[in-house]
Amino acid sequence: MIDAILKGIYDKFSATNDFKTAINGRLYAYEAPQGAIYPYCIFEQISGFPDWDFTDNQEDVLIQLTLVDNSDSVATIADAETKMYTLFDGASLTISGYDHIKIDRESNVLLKASPALDDKNSLWNVIATYRIYAEKT
Repeated sequence: MIDAILKGIYDKFSATNDFKTAINGRLYAYEAPQGAIYPYCIFEQISGFPDWDFTDNQEDVLIQLTLVDNSDSVATIADAETKMYTLFDGASLTISGYDHIKIDRESNVLLKASPALDDKNSLWNVIATYRIYAEKT
């Protein structure tokens, strides 16, 4: 299930859109590669469980998208954040083997993380959590 959901998110991102342009196509599953260029976005599953009633077999999954940027100004990450919400809030996803798919933003936070001991830069982070409901076909 999770592979299909992650593919659905990546496929949505892969089409031409302002969010993809804002982060120069740098969307990574689970972690960014060593030395990744800023800004970028990481996406990952943070929880999930099956749900069903008498007629439907559904999945309820939380996905986290984390934007990261090392600019001094908040402007770059704020712009990417707005474009991310435009792309994903209430979006239609195509997930193999599932239909009646709904994606809703549950929460988001903007913060500036302190630099690591071996790093000179602090990093802006936007952490957005999305809930995806998908019904098996």
